[in-house]
Amino acid sequence: MKENLYWTKINKDYKHYPSLNSNETCDVVIIGGGISGCITSYYLASYNIDTILLEKNFLAENSISRSLGFIEGTTDLSILELKKYIGEKKALKANLLCKKSLDNLENILFCNDCLHLIEHKNVKYIDTTTNASTFKNCIIVDPLKLCHTLLKKSQKKNCKIYENTTAIGYDYFSGEIKVKTSNSRYIKCKKIIFTDIFSSYKLIREWELLEFFNAHYIVTKPICNLNKDFFEKYSILKDNDDIYTYIRPTKDNRLMLSEFKGGSDEDKSAYLLSKLQDILNYSKDLNIDYYFNKTYGESPDGLPYIGQHPKFNNCYFNLALGRNNICYSLIGAEILKDLILYNDTSNIDLFSFERV
Repeated sequence: MKENLYWTKINKDYKHYPSLNSNETCDVVIIGGGISGCITSYYLASYNIDTILLEKNFLAENSISRSLGFIEGTTDLSILELKKYIGEKKALKANLLCKKSLDNLENILFCNDCLHLIEHKNVKYIDTTTNASTFKNCIIVDPLKLCHTLLKKSQKKNCKIYENTTAIGYDYFSGEIKVKTSNSRYIKCKKIIFTDIFSSYKLIREWELLEFFNAHYIVTKPICNLNKDFFEKYSILKDNDDIYTYIRPTKDNRLMLSEFKGGSDEDKSAYLLSKLQDILNYSKDLNIDYYFNKTYGESPDGLPYIGQHPKFNNCYFNLALGRNNICYSLIGAEILKDLILYNDTSNIDLFSFERV
């Protein structure tokens, strides 16, 4: 089935931003206008940090538009698995930060009269023979709408936002960095925050830091007899070895299914539809309207990379890896805000490049 994106189809009237057409000066330049860039720019602008956000394509139209909009208050790896990498104390702390990030998101949206963007869900495992538990701390959201809401609020707080503007080089001077762009302009700043995973990967060139996988998604046509009593309360999750399957409802009575690490079969959409039919026994009523996929990165311990890299002075990273990237973006934005404003390094060790 040919790719077509659900979120960009139902969000047609969001704002586009200009490209950089003059030289600028600011405190912080953020590279990358995906979910991490949007959240980070909001955090910095909220604390009166003079910020410019650059996106080489259109804002929020790359990885985040190819996502489920499913936010868990947990790390990608379970505490039992994560403690093998970083110890039990740090694993518990990382999970606590994930839970806190959901509260932070809710508070941000509440303060901006935008709580309607999110829905709280409980999560049920599909395979109850291996895990019969139900757990809370899950939010579903329209990720594209979330990004553009945060961009709008950031701009009102004097963050400057430019799309179709590629950063092509960085010149370091005493206490200053010049960010050169593809349209022959530049920005002088004190610090840079990189939020784009792929450009950061090419910049750092430490291949052992990341492994890349495929994720595939389908969205059904609207379902007349959708079990609303169930899906108003739950999203559901299936863990099967290293393959992760998530199912969530949409506001227009569709179901979205995503599969992480599931390989790349020739007709993946048909396979995922068959999988959804097997899980829910809706065989007569399920048809696919949308299919899309993406490549995403994971670290060895399933955590993001947040903070400074020893190779690059005055450069920071908020690389929200893995399946729970919105949650990780929120954690990273708060950590970097505290690091820049207060030199607070209290949680940096959990997510540093040097931990692996």
